[in-house]
Amino acid sequence: MAILIPSLGFARFDTGGELRLAERLKDFLEENAVVWHNLPVGPQSRHPDFIIVHPANGLLVLEVKDWRLESIVSADKTKVELLTSRGTVREISPLEQARSYTFEVMRRVTSGRRWLAFIRSTGLESGSLRYSPSMKCRSIWRRTTGTEFRRSG
Repeated sequence: MAILIPSLGFARFDTGGELRLAERLKDFLEENAVVWHNLPVGPQSRHPDFIIVHPANGLLVLEVKDWRLESIVSADKTKVELLTSRGTVREISPLEQARSYTFEVMRRVTSGRRWLAFIRSTGLESGSLRYSPSMKCRSIWRRTTGTEFRRSG
């Protein structure tokens, strides 16, 4: 069972998809995985939905969307156009969001005293991350399956 910060009883989730994913991450990740939800990161205090750190697997940033496939007008690597009650709205792609959060987290981890627990202090790798250098980012589309998404073209 992973460590979730803040714990489920104290966390504020923006969507049902975030709550559902938090429950799954807590229950199914190993106990040495740490999962932060809505942790402010960087000078602009941006809030990735989830930041997961695991000693063997490195860093994973997740961005969760509760969008329905039929609400997506168009999408590419950097932007998504959605049909909403306010009309068509252009949003940053969730994968691009997660990617930029990942780089911001890495900048924060490799600088500043509060993050010293994550940095090796001795040996040939002094100054590098204690954890695997693996950085990953993903977007989670709770209301759309991968098959539906691929079929849509």
